[in-house]
Amino acid sequence: MNRRGRLWLAVCLLGVPPTLLLATQSLGWVKASTADQTFIGIAITATGGLIVGIISERFLGRGRNGVEQTAGLIAATALSVITIGILYLLHIRGPMSSIGTPERAVKQLVSFVEFLTAQGAGILLSASRSRET
Repeated sequence: MNRRGRLWLAVCLLGVPPTLLLATQSLGWVKASTADQTFIGIAITATGGLIVGIISERFLGRGRNGVEQTAGLIAATALSVITIGILYLLHIRGPMSSIGTPERAVKQLVSFVEFLTAQGAGILLSASRSRET
């Protein structure tokens, strides 16, 4: 796949969860307040996921030796934990009784899917940049 195709795919990956959230909100399946809060979660996890994806591709995928790969694994794991920690500790708050509610399920599911798709986008962006140089 060429560089332009990778960039297009990366943008599409990042846009899937927000698009699905907008669609469910327009159908009335999700409250506007839940969607607004979920978009903040999407921003948090997209940022962390992109960084983790770039680090993963560079240090795990193209690591020149065991030290680089180990450093990449440690960095990717630490940043993943920090990203999800920020999501849960600072953004998705509430009592334990709210865990099974649809609002919380939407916030968690959409944000986590964005985290995973952002990792894929970060890998694609890093790979397209490495082939360019």
